[in-house]
Amino acid sequence: TAESALALARRYRPTLVLLGRTTLLDCEPDWLAGIETDREIKAAVRANGFPNEDRPKPAQINRIAKDYMAQRQIRRNPQRLAAAGSQVSYRSVDVCDDAAVCSVLDEVRSTLGPIRGLIHGAGMLQDSLIRIKTPAQFALVLDTKVGGLRSLLGALRLDDLRHVLLFSSVSGRCGNQGQADYSAANEVLNKVAQQLAARLPDCRVASLNWGPWDGEIGRASCRER
Repeated sequence: TAESALALARRYRPTLVLLGRTTLLDCEPDWLAGIETDREIKAAVRANGFPNEDRPKPAQINRIAKDYMAQRQIRRNPQRLAAAGSQVSYRSVDVCDDAAVCSVLDEVRSTLGPIRGLIHGAGMLQDSLIRIKTPAQFALVLDTKVGGLRSLLGALRLDDLRHVLLFSSVSGRCGNQGQADYSAANEVLNKVAQQLAARLPDCRVASLNWGPWDGEIGRASCRER
């Protein structure tokens, strides 16, 4: 999603508002200064992030290290977009929270004007065979894509939109082992795109069925306008 936003910034210089669930902290701890690689960050977290625990669990280390890496990405992406010519801001919000999304988008409209485009790239993986996949895992994967899109569309003024781009997956069309939930969620996005394209004649709508490799673009499964 960030790379697509960067391509838009370089070509069109739009005003961009990024939504993400990660809360942006003011600064990092001093013991992370100069540390860049995933392995080094985890080692630093293990050594410094648990002052009251002798042996933190690997899952705890991974969770905290992942959060620090997400923080860094959130700081860097707006800088890259701004350098490409866009006005950029970040809002921390869970896109599955209807009330929070409405509040954020109302604030965006009041300060920046009408929202003309939507790129929905939220996603979550909980891969496992369906016979051992839990209902909670299935719901998490489905809700991140489908519930998030429902919240966004409910908070947007659809007649203001000129572009809607949904990041789906080739697994929605072809399936993939361990991804019954992910496949279902992405096929819902494809069907929603078809409905939106018919409902909004002045808006170009596409659901991109991305492939599994970096830079590999699948086919747009919906009718575009």
